[in-house]
Amino acid sequence: MLSALAVALLDPARRLLALWLDSYEYGHGPVVVLASAYLLWLRRDAFRAETPRPDLRGLVATAALMAAWFVSRTLGIVLGEQLVLVLLLLSVTYTVLGPRVTAVARLPVLYLIFAIPVWSEIGPTLQSYTAEVSTELARTLGVPIYLEGLYMTIPAGQFVVAETCSGLRYLLAALSLGGFYALLNLHTAWARMVLLLVCAALGVVFNWVRVVTIVLIGHHSQMQSPLVKDHIGFGWVLFLVAVVATLLAGRLLERLEGEPAPRPAPTPGPAPATRALLAAAAISAGLVLGPAFSADRVLRATDPVAPIALPARLDAGGWSRVALPDPPPWRPEFHDADAQLLARYQRDGQWVDVYVAYYAVQRQDAEVVNDRNILYDRDVWRRFAHEIVETRVAAADGLPMAEYWLRRREGRERRLMWRSYWVDGEFTVAPKTAKWLQLRGLLSGRPSAAVAVLSTAADGDEDEARARLSAFAHALSGPLRDVLDDATRPR
Repeated sequence: MLSALAVALLDPARRLLALWLDSYEYGHGPVVVLASAYLLWLRRDAFRAETPRPDLRGLVATAALMAAWFVSRTLGIVLGEQLVLVLLLLSVTYTVLGPRVTAVARLPVLYLIFAIPVWSEIGPTLQSYTAEVSTELARTLGVPIYLEGLYMTIPAGQFVVAETCSGLRYLLAALSLGGFYALLNLHTAWARMVLLLVCAALGVVFNWVRVVTIVLIGHHSQMQSPLVKDHIGFGWVLFLVAVVATLLAGRLLERLEGEPAPRPAPTPGPAPATRALLAAAAISAGLVLGPAFSADRVLRATDPVAPIALPARLDAGGWSRVALPDPPPWRPEFHDADAQLLARYQRDGQWVDVYVAYYAVQRQDAEVVNDRNILYDRDVWRRFAHEIVETRVAAADGLPMAEYWLRRREGRERRLMWRSYWVDGEFTVAPKTAKWLQLRGLLSGRPSAAVAVLSTAADGDEDEARARLSAFAHALSGPLRDVLDDATRPR
């Protein structure tokens, strides 16, 4: 059974380990795994007291999880695969060893959720709230400050609430610490939940305090203090106060709980036949390996694809293709695309850059929606708006676009950027919709996909920049559809 799990889930486990080693937010992952193993080891007497009794009802959960794994695998949703990796441990344990053994292992295994990147979805929200709340607190403390998106400007200089300043790392560290303390020392569900809520609040609030403190130091030192440039270490020193507060809250909850009620001794029963254990393990292995091998068949390799070529002139609107600066000041990067194009078009002295990446067959790490893909060089540009406006779609002759605002890190140059996905013959702005279209295309034999990104200068009137991109997108719509349809046509 373990070999079946290893075959099916080795790749997501490997990717998870790479994330822990490379990510700032999830560097605590190995510690969480060790803590989970320690919590299981502490329950060794409880495991010995229970008699394994296979329960085939667990096969329903295993089948559902592997169906979710199949969809995640074929769509390249690594997060889905990693989440299944945790839940599958419980469903297989339930099937092979029974519900009583699973009850002993449940919470230590679920504790692993704190090391799975399901929390990244709230990162932008935390980033936005950190900027807004910190600005208001700084004003309350007498600092003249102006907030523009994620940029906080004071008379002495400017701060930006970057992704690493969102507070996600502090939140996860606080939850991991609180969860471990709760499973180690608390015995009621309400006390554990209260402690987790306290830890979540401490993680968020102390990050706000950290940002406000740095702004105050920058204001009073005229941006000359070393902490203005290097404040990560200061944040962790401040976080130690949150750790002490967590421990104090845990001790208070222990007193409020009182002594735990004695648990009834497990009722002994006949030991299950070895044949029943092996049968349950064999069936579970089949449910795991079947979708694993099926997913590998769906994700077949692709043949070489010809380069993408847009016309030198777009008849609608009179846009003409011109040479790009060398090196290009803006260039998206979509990994392992089968064909890419970066071009500049000009009309009446105004220019628009267009980038297209085409995938003949979407596969793992070669897909239009992937965390590795970037719409701009983050060493050169910063996202200007405090959120990505997915719901604000520009209707450009059937070519929907999601809008982004960028600003150069060095200087005041700004860009307006529009992005659209083309999957299974349809354009969409929503990444989740693109993923479902990807699954439909794979199952129906239309696995190709593309992304189109437009960019133009936005230093002047914002409405004028939008009108320019809208006019260009109207002119590009027909030729782009023709190019993508031609690339998809069998050779």
